Amino acid sequence: MTETRVLSKRILQAPLPDLKVGPGKTTYSELHDVAFVGTLSPWPDFEISVQACYDAQELSRSSTAVVTPGLYILEPEFVYIGDKYGVRRRFQQAIGQVLGVALAAQGVNLRFGDFACSGLEYNNPPDVVGLSTVGQPRYELRLLGTLKTPWVAEHSLTRAYDNPGLLRHLLGQPLLYMGDLSTAFGFLSTYDETISSGRSNWVPGNGWHNTRQLSIQLTSQSHGSGPSVTMRQCMFYVAKLASEQGPVNNQTPSAQWVVRY
Repeated sequence: MTETRVLSKRILQAPLPDLKVGPGKTTYSELHDVAFVGTLSPWPDFEISVQACYDAQELSRSSTAVVTPGLYILEPEFVYIGDKYGVRRRFQQAIGQVLGVALAAQGVNLRFGDFACSGLEYNNPPDVVGLSTVGQPRYELRLLGTLKTPWVAEHSLTRAYDNPGLLRHLLGQPLLYMGDLSTAFGFLSTYDETISSGRSNWVPGNGWHNTRQLSIQLTSQSHGSGPSVTMRQCMFYVAKLASEQGPVNNQTPSAQWVVRY
């Protein structure tokens, strides 16, 4: 079978295929009983930075960016889903696999995977991780993400984004992971909507300080006017940033990072 190379540019510009939700599906909230208590602030010039990162890439055909014919990564979904595990599989297909092509083509040292790939032990681990190679066969955790079903109202990121109490509840789980697992970047996603988070206080030469402060940004795949940059462009940008930052020396106890209730 002839292999077909796909332009990284086309991959990143393409919107995510709509999820195909089955007639039977979960209806319960999967939010954990934790809330973030640190400082949250908007991610400065996020979309401008995403676009600048995209424009700076030499987006061309690459022998490392190879997929089979059919361009299935850009096609509509044909697989029904009805729970979080289905969302996880479609996320890894539409974002993890697709961005893997673009990241490899651009020489970015980060690949998506599941938590078990990290070799770390952690109870109730994140759904998605980004790993960088730091020596064969050693990999380092640089990015992590938590996924929720988009059809459950309590998971709506748009609804919570302007409601501080709801937002802190939604972000409690992924930001707890970031603190415990020493990553600088993370995200919470329903596939349709994603909140990216990054520690906003990196001081060159001094490392991280006041690690309870994070910057966040909401990206939506909703129909209509839509964002000026696509979900894949945003995730590419965050993945690239994460690939360039090693583990965070987080000295803040988790009790000062999140509260449990």
